[in-house]
Amino acid sequence: AFSPDGQTLAIATGATRDPGEVQLWNIKTARLRNTLKGHTASVHTVAFSPDGLTLASAGDKTIRLWDPETGQLRAVLEGHTANVNSVAFSPDGLTLASGDNRGEVRLWDARTGQLRMTLQGHTGVVWSVAWSGDGLSLASASGTSEVRVKDTSEDNTVRLWDARTGQLRATLHGHTLPVKSVAFGSDGQTLASASREVWLWDTGADHDGVTLRSAGRAFWHRQQGEQAEEGGDWFAAAFHLGQLRRDVAEDRIIQRHEESLGKLGRWDLVATTLVEARRISADPNLAFRLAVAQLSAGDEAGYRRTCRDLLRQSGPEAEAGLAGMLVGLTPNNVGNLALGARLAARPSPLNLTRSRTVRACLLKPDVLRQLPPLPEGARPAYLGGALLCRLKRYDEAVAVLGPLQEKEPTARLYLALAEFGRGNRNQASKALEAAARIDLMGSPWEERQECELLRREVEELFAPGRMDRVP
Repeated sequence: AFSPDGQTLAIATGATRDPGEVQLWNIKTARLRNTLKGHTASVHTVAFSPDGLTLASAGDKTIRLWDPETGQLRAVLEGHTANVNSVAFSPDGLTLASGDNRGEVRLWDARTGQLRMTLQGHTGVVWSVAWSGDGLSLASASGTSEVRVKDTSEDNTVRLWDARTGQLRATLHGHTLPVKSVAFGSDGQTLASASREVWLWDTGADHDGVTLRSAGRAFWHRQQGEQAEEGGDWFAAAFHLGQLRRDVAEDRIIQRHEESLGKLGRWDLVATTLVEARRISADPNLAFRLAVAQLSAGDEAGYRRTCRDLLRQSGPEAEAGLAGMLVGLTPNNVGNLALGARLAARPSPLNLTRSRTVRACLLKPDVLRQLPPLPEGARPAYLGGALLCRLKRYDEAVAVLGPLQEKEPTARLYLALAEFGRGNRNQASKALEAAARIDLMGSPWEERQECELLRREVEELFAPGRMDRVP
C-alpha cells in the first residue's frame, strides 16, 4: 500500500507459519526506511489511514496500528478468531474494517481500537473489504477456502453493508469462483468485484438498488448458451458452452456441452473434450461418458481401451459392474461380451446390475445370449417388456409395454419396435411420435444416452428399404 502522499510504500511479508513483518520503503531513494515486527504469522494486508498518520497491518488473528513515521506500535486490536485477510480505513479515517477466514467482517474505532460492530452473513472466507467514497457503505468479498463456516456450500458473493447500522443492503450473486477483491470507483456508485473475471455493479446513489452493469466473458457465454439451448440452436449452444467450460469447472456445464455436441452428431468432439477432462479428474463417471461417446463416434478401439482403463481402477464393486456394462456393449466381440456378462452378474451395492446394466445390454441383442439369469425380483415390468421385444415376442411385449408408457417414457420406443415387428407400421409411427415428446432433462445422463441410442435405432427402421428389418 502507498501512503497518501506517495512517498512511502508499505509491504506485507512472511511465510505461512513464520512471523511476518511490515517493510516501509522510501519511494524516492528506493531504500528500506523501517521494519515493523510483532505479528506471529504472515502479514496478509496493510492499509494507510487517509491522513497517512496511521498504518494498519493484519495477517494473524490480530490487527496492529502503527505510527508509520516512527515505527511505534500504537494498538493491537484483538477479537478475530481466524486470520485476517483484509483491512480498510473509512474515508474519514475514523473507522477500520477487517475481514477474516471465518466469514466475519468487523468495524473498529480507529482512534480507540474499540470494536464497534460485527457483520455476519458470509459463509466463506472474507478476502477483501472496501468503503464507498461517502463512507456510508462497505463492500465485502467472499469465497471458498479450506476453512468452512457452518458447513455450508460455496459463498462466492459480494455483500453490501450499511456502515452506520451494520444492516445488510444487498448480496450480489453470480461469481462461480471465490471473489478475491472489491473496490469502489471514484463516482461512488460503481463497484468492481474480481474473481477469475472482473464484474462491474451499479450500486445507485443510495447503494440500495444494485444492478449488474458489466460482467466478464464467462457470464456472457453462460447467458448465450442458455438462450441457444432454449431455442434449439445447438451449434451456438455448443460454441458458448465450450467457451464457458474453459473458465467454469462445473460438471453440469461440461455435460451440457457434451449434450449440445451430441445433438450435432459430433460424438468425436465429445470424446475429445472428455479425454481432456479425464486428465484433471479421476471421476469414473467421466470414463463412462467417454466410452459412450467413443461408441457413438464409431471408435471401438478407443471404446474398449476406456472400458479396460475403468476396469483397472480400484473402487467399489459398482464400478466394476458399470465397466462390465460398457464392455458388454461392444458389438461383434464375443470375448468382451462374455466378460461383460460375467461382470454384469456380480453383486453391486448400487444395483447397477438390476437397472443400468440390463437396460444398456438391451440395446445390443447379442448381449442377451451371454447374460446369465438375473435374480428373482430383479426384472421389473419395463425391463421384461424390453426383453420380450428383443426376443421378438412382439405380442407379449406390446401387452406389457402398453400400460407403462406414462410411467416409463422410454417404453414408448420399445413399444414402437414391437409394433413394427408385428407389422403395425401406423401404431409404430404413433409410438415414435409420442416418444419424441419425452422430456428427460432431469434424468440421469446415462438414461438420456440410452434413450438417444434407442431413438436412433427406431428411426432407422422407418428409412426407405428398412421396413422388414427389426432387431
